[in-house]
Amino acid sequence: MRFHYASELYSRYGQRTVDAAWHACINCPGQTYSDYDSTTGRRIGPGSMTPTPATTAIPDRYWAVFVANVEAMK
Repeated sequence: MRFHYASELYSRYGQRTVDAAWHACINCPGQTYSDYDSTTGRRIGPGSMTPTPATTAIPDRYWAVFVANVEAMK
């Protein structure tokens, strides 16, 4: 599975906008997340680390939706 990190969008939209969108998404009721090592791509485990835009993977299939949310918040 391919995945992305919200922090990839910092240069395009600015860190404040991206972080705001990320926090809004991660705090939605029923939202789950998994952390991945950014070097190896191995799953660290759900909730084993404090979620951050730089460590919480967004699966490729949801990436376009996340980018649209960031666009809406800019």
